[in-house]
Amino acid sequence: MPRMSPDRDGPWTGRLYRFGLYNEFVEGGTTDPTKLHPQRAASDPVPSIYVVDEGNNIVEEDTTSGQFKRRALGGRAEHFWEANEELVKLGHQNRKIFTVIDCGGTSCDKDGLFTEDDEVIEFSDSNLDTLIDYLGIRGVSGLCPTQTELGRLLDFLKLPSVSVAAAAVEHALPSNPTQSDYDELCGRVLINYVRGQDLAGAVDSTRKATRSEVLGDIFHSSPTIVDPPAEPWLCDLGLSNQCLRTLYSKHLATTPTPHAAATEGTKCDGSGSVERQPYEQFAWEQATRNKLALVGANDGMLHAFVAGEATSKCEGGERTVAFDAGSGAEAWAFIPPDLLPRLKDLVDGHTYLVDGDVMVRDIWADANLDGIKDASEFHTVAVVAEGRGGTHYIALDLTKDYTSEENRRGFFRWIFPQPCSAEAAEFGKTLLALAPRPPPIGPVLLEVGAAASNKVTRYSKPTEERWVAMLSGGWSPNGEKGRGIYMVDVWRGKVGARRDNLLWKLEQPANSPSLNEQKSPVQHLIQSIVAPVAMVDYGSNTNPQLDGFFDTGVVGDTLGQIWVARFYAPGQVGGDGLVTNWAAGRAFAQDDRVQAEATSARSVVNLNPFYSLASVGLQLDNSALRVFLGTGNRYSLLDPDAGYCRFDNPLACAKYGCEANASYSISRWSTESSTDSEWADSNFVQGGFVSSQSGVPQACGTVSAALSTHELTCPNGGGTIEFVDMPRTRVTCGLSEGASPAYSCVRTDPISPFYGDENPNLAVATSGLGTNRFYGIWAYGTDRVFDETKTSSGANYQTAAEFDAARLTDRTAENGNGDLVDVTCATAVELSASCTAAAAPASKDGRGWFFEYDKLSEKTAGGGAILASCVMWNSASPDTAANTANACAAAGAAARLYQADFVTGAAECAEGMRKYDENGVYVGSARYVERAVIAPPPEPATVVAISKTDHRIKISNLALEPGNQAQETSASITTDTLQSVYELPVSRALHYCRHHSADRCAVSLP
Repeated sequence: MPRMSPDRDGPWTGRLYRFGLYNEFVEGGTTDPTKLHPQRAASDPVPSIYVVDEGNNIVEEDTTSGQFKRRALGGRAEHFWEANEELVKLGHQNRKIFTVIDCGGTSCDKDGLFTEDDEVIEFSDSNLDTLIDYLGIRGVSGLCPTQTELGRLLDFLKLPSVSVAAAAVEHALPSNPTQSDYDELCGRVLINYVRGQDLAGAVDSTRKATRSEVLGDIFHSSPTIVDPPAEPWLCDLGLSNQCLRTLYSKHLATTPTPHAAATEGTKCDGSGSVERQPYEQFAWEQATRNKLALVGANDGMLHAFVAGEATSKCEGGERTVAFDAGSGAEAWAFIPPDLLPRLKDLVDGHTYLVDGDVMVRDIWADANLDGIKDASEFHTVAVVAEGRGGTHYIALDLTKDYTSEENRRGFFRWIFPQPCSAEAAEFGKTLLALAPRPPPIGPVLLEVGAAASNKVTRYSKPTEERWVAMLSGGWSPNGEKGRGIYMVDVWRGKVGARRDNLLWKLEQPANSPSLNEQKSPVQHLIQSIVAPVAMVDYGSNTNPQLDGFFDTGVVGDTLGQIWVARFYAPGQVGGDGLVTNWAAGRAFAQDDRVQAEATSARSVVNLNPFYSLASVGLQLDNSALRVFLGTGNRYSLLDPDAGYCRFDNPLACAKYGCEANASYSISRWSTESSTDSEWADSNFVQGGFVSSQSGVPQACGTVSAALSTHELTCPNGGGTIEFVDMPRTRVTCGLSEGASPAYSCVRTDPISPFYGDENPNLAVATSGLGTNRFYGIWAYGTDRVFDETKTSSGANYQTAAEFDAARLTDRTAENGNGDLVDVTCATAVELSASCTAAAAPASKDGRGWFFEYDKLSEKTAGGGAILASCVMWNSASPDTAANTANACAAAGAAARLYQADFVTGAAECAEGMRKYDENGVYVGSARYVERAVIAPPPEPATVVAISKTDHRIKISNLALEPGNQAQETSASITTDTLQSVYELPVSRALHYCRHHSADRCAVSLP
């Protein structure tokens, strides 16, 4: 459970607590009252889930002091461990903190790339000679000491002189130091401060102790547990997010990749031999490795804390492994290479560094390209988003213990985009918010040559299994960057002849080129994609089936559009190293009406952004791939009305009638590029991308970026307020010059102090502005399909452009609900405030539905969870009776957990929302349950619980929120272990039609 403490004047600090959960359903409390928790309140639901401490005491959080207390006994709760406490115990000198440098192979080649070939080194002052160029401290005005001033770093740390600083870090400063000597001292001070040394002398006067506050604030990064490889049955049932059945299964709907011969091993007691298949051998070897809790913090590091230590037992020749709660000790930490030059920003106050979520998967990578799975080729990888802290993703291999120096190369796998790539100029902040949902990492099919040694024939093509990650372009203040999605090799840092691991991308093209029907939909990708991509195994257009390979991607953008990408056809790699026969189009667009005053303008009155991961479910009776996604600016959840008109929220400005223009310029080698956004008079007018090249591009070099324009004009009564053209912010990045060049970023012009709330109290009318909505749409399948390989139209298929043109919408000029059914007033005991009467839900063969929130300020707080045919999702709103005039009051918002049938949108599917009268007679279901919160609700966490006594299975949604006890809402309770999301009885005739022969089909499916 992460917590943080903001500080106006000093560093923000973080905590990570380990507590336990007591699940009364699992313990058998529904049939045996003695199994209910003895400290439960009489009013608590039966059964309940409780957060408990090491002594099994129910824990409650004091939102005023931030302390965890025991409910019944009082006093401080005894956590299993807390990460900052463990860091202090460990001591800053004993920490294993790593980073990677541009030093490839035995000759330390510097190619401007960061891949698995590069050297991983400890972040310590013993490596200062190597690290100093990466830290970007030389030549930064006012940072380091000089002959005449101490500099900001020493001032920040309350070091009164260079001699005191030198003594604290045990550095011998020459009697007549040069600026190079001062810079070296500056580097040592910075490194040891980042490691946790108490250079300010708060603990003792020697300034050599470890600080009492070492862990930085954990803001937007969610802790992710790295487990040992799971048993296959857990993967088959979808109970582990870390594995997929393609890893080990020999029974897919297409030809699986061959497996190496089984490994001959011995039973744990030596009583006999046993054969283990390659994945089984991998799992056996890794079974006792420590569980790790990975989390990013704004101290610049990805931290790995020990969250479980193994104890193995052998009975009857079978080994069982159990894990405790772990020690909380830091196993290691890693600083991404692009953040090394930004560590110095810590002296200027709070800054974002490693601030995104972490994706973890077990994967397979064909090391020798023989097309055979061997036990040594399975790996556990982590892909880390920098969030607000940066514009990159990094990947690490977690399979081995890399803390020993001889075993360190290969721990780091890649960074994307590579600093010197074209994509680096287009990426925004990687605000990945995913946990605890499954990551978009998995296998796809690529076409290989007929003579390739690793080929496997699938769908009449020679193919290979390649494990990939899908990455979103990211966030930027005006949507001028991050306009794309990218598929990369998840294991290798370079593929083919490329200088990176990019395999395919959907990205806004420069200069509005003329594109064929396969590529033309991308011209409508004119705003950022922040949401993660949902990867789906759908199958062919004519015969949907789960073949073990991902073939479809679904993602929403910040302009209210939902995109479907198709990569079912094995990918054909072109001359630039990218797949050429995959495509994407829009399945849905909000308020899809073009305004007369400008051909490219779109009204924003009813337009709201998608920020969350889409949930996807297959309707079996008609092969409809249904997508569930809600709108709302995730990073302005508690803003009132349509949001504050701010530098980073031009959509809100446009809704209020303001005109906002922003341009972002990038100078890279001999290429000049600029992206722009224009919002005016309640419309999004354009989002352009222009690029020109004046010479022959070089391999790498300095890249400079600048916000070249930001202008805002807003109405205020009868006149206007014209905001000054904001001061420019400029950053220069690239390889430093000299014998040992290193990648570095330097901010050459300061961040404008005016980039805050430009006019949060703007006096404008909000009537007529559309509220946020949650959607369940038929995104793909049956008649809503396209052939991703086709470049022009034909008689027997749809192209991506034709699919895009037939996109669904929720409003047209002729129909106020567009192609969808408004279920806001459908079948709920307590209807929304806007309802005057109950309405009918959507039909099972309809194009979908939407639910509209009551208030303009209510926004979808995350993705949805599909539990037993029921979609459940959270919203958040600042409007709650719990708010008071006290700005620091603990309860600052209201959160609602909604339910809807995944096909019809009706509010009648969640067991925990059923309503009964005083006689116990069912009277209907509530659409939502509301609670007061002090922080935005997290992504929904699905809990599958099995009772120890009657073996019933409960599927529920669990919320663990600051200031609240664990809150559970059950979706279903059953004795059926193998549940489908949706079931429909079919006739034998329809069965033969679907599974035997098309000749047995009487009519076409809708």
